[in-house]
Formats: sequence, C-alpha cells, structure tokens
Amino acid sequence: MYVLTHALSPVVLCAAADVLVLEATGRRLLRGRHYLAVGLAGALPDLLSPHLSLAARYSSWSHTLWFLLLFVPVALVVSRRFKERPRLVGTLMILACAFHLFCDMIAGGIAWGYPFTSDTI
Repeated sequence: MYVLTHALSPVVLCAAADVLVLEATGRRLLRGRHYLAVGLAGALPDLLSPHLSLAARYSSWSHTLWFLLLFVPVALVVSRRFKERPRLVGTLMILACAFHLFCDMIAGGIAWGYPFTSDTI
C-alpha cells in the first residue's frame, strides 16, 4: 500500500461513520482537523521510517507492535489539544495507526517484534 492509501483509508472509514451519525442525529461528530489528525496517524509509520522494499519494512522500527504501544500515550496527549471530543480523536488516531499496521500485515507482513525477533505475521 502507498502512504496516501494508508493515510486516506482511516479517513474514509471515519467519514463513513460520520455520515451515519449525521443521518441519525443531524450533527457531525468530526471536524476537518480531526480528519487531519487521523490521516497523519494512519500514515505515521511510513512517514517516520520510509521503506521501498518489503525487506526494509521488516527492519523498520515503526512497523512493530512496540511502536504501536509507544504511540498510544503520544496519541492521547496529542488528542488532549482538541477541545471537541478529545477521547474520540485519540481513539481514532490509535485505531488509524493500528489499521496501517494491519494493512501492512496482510500485504506482505510485518516483523512485529523487531529487533528482538525476526518473526513476521
């Protein structure tokens, strides 16, 4: 998957959910800045450690579960900057990053425990 695909797929999913909420309640849940935060979180592993080959992804520190665990508190701190729905934005940012790793996992695999193990899933 391309960086743009990683960034836009969580945004598209959020927009679809936002449309359902809009139809049900008449109000939008998310604003443009929320979508930007979700998109950046979805693209973050590729932006921090760009790779051109599958082998480079296997040795990328940003494509591990360790990165995801470290990203959780960062996303929660960043989401506190949003006055509207900070918990929702933080959760969506974490899910966007996790979705990126999931997409890479099914599209060739990730070395989930790098550098401690070279096992791929």
